Amino acid sequence: MTTQTLDQPFELTPPQPKAITLSEKFDKLMEIAVERNASADALAVLVDSILRVKKEDARCQFEAALGRFRNHVPEVLKTKKVSIPNRDGSNTTYWHAELDKAFQIVDEELRKEGLIASWRSGEGQNGRTLMTCVFRHPSSGHVEDMATLGGPPDTSGSKTPGQQIGSIVSYLQRYSLLAAAGVVPKGMDNDAATTEGMPEDAIVDYCIKMQDATDLAELQKTFRECFKKSAEQFKDLAAQRRLVKVYETKKKDFV
Repeated sequence: MTTQTLDQPFELTPPQPKAITLSEKFDKLMEIAVERNASADALAVLVDSILRVKKEDARCQFEAALGRFRNHVPEVLKTKKVSIPNRDGSNTTYWHAELDKAFQIVDEELRKEGLIASWRSGEGQNGRTLMTCVFRHPSSGHVEDMATLGGPPDTSGSKTPGQQIGSIVSYLQRYSLLAAAGVVPKGMDNDAATTEGMPEDAIVDYCIKMQDATDLAELQKTFRECFKKSAEQFKDLAAQRRLVKVYETKKKDFV
């Protein structure tokens, strides 16, 4: 057993001051203002300033969490092969990232940084479905719309009206989430589509582009591009009919 003699120096570690949170600082400012009988106008200005600073601080915390997430963005694979029978007897076949698996992978990485993903749906022009992927940061209270996509009902194959809406909702949720997270799915679209038709993702993307065209020239340019690709590269008659239908419907807005 060792004992410390009186001639040995004592090492005293000063206590560390307790960190004051931003909310505590604001509470103290309000307390001082009330003690000094600040006017109603002065209190209103103080409260407004506090709210603006809190909002900016929450945004900064959100951006910091999102920045950390960007350092470990997960890999999502296209693992689902879908084959849809068309009315002419042919099949539309494509690969895509499955929503439940993609969400599980991305959600797990987001939650490591305190972020939560969800969706908000809406209705656009001409019956289009709109889907917005939203990120929340509960610890700061910040909420931000990250990506919004829209599209017409999916009329591929022999889907019922309900299935058409359900299909486009699933598609928009999947790709708005991936866009918000900055994830590009890896998979086999090109290999599968070359022999079995134009990829469904590509068809829907072109339909959305035509629906979003702001003038006839833009609409015609998009249509020529997608129709040429569907005819020459994929030789997909079913895709051509869908593209023509969207083109003719949208063209009525300009002529």
